[in-house]
Amino acid sequence: MEHHNKDERSLSALFGDLAHETSALMQKEVELAKTEINGKISQAKTGLAAMLFGAVFLVVGLIYLVQAIVYGLAEILPPDLSPWLAALIVGGVIAAVGYSLLKKGQGDLDPENLAPHRTIRSAKNNAQFLKEKVNG
Repeated sequence: MEHHNKDERSLSALFGDLAHETSALMQKEVELAKTEINGKISQAKTGLAAMLFGAVFLVVGLIYLVQAIVYGLAEILPPDLSPWLAALIVGGVIAAVGYSLLKKGQGDLDPENLAPHRTIRSAKNNAQFLKEKVNG
């Protein structure tokens, strides 16, 4: 009979350990999720800043491009092409920089990049581990 009580205590101790370990695991998963989400929030802020600066550069570039068109039209067959050509080159470069910043920011804000992949993978692995332990 005493052997039976020892088995029951062991079983209850095992269930107690399982409950404790599951609780600790869940707390660690929550901490991992918080850490990863904070990193993704920082990434989103960086992406938004890049998009903002990219938009500003694009607007400035468009102003220069429009100015170049105006110079070109104002001086039909001008003897000296340098004023409008300079504005065209500067505007094109600024617009290219702005466009690349916008694309970088857009990539940073892609939902696929913002998902907490490590936390999801870890939670799936832990769920699978617990299933295997419970089912034998």
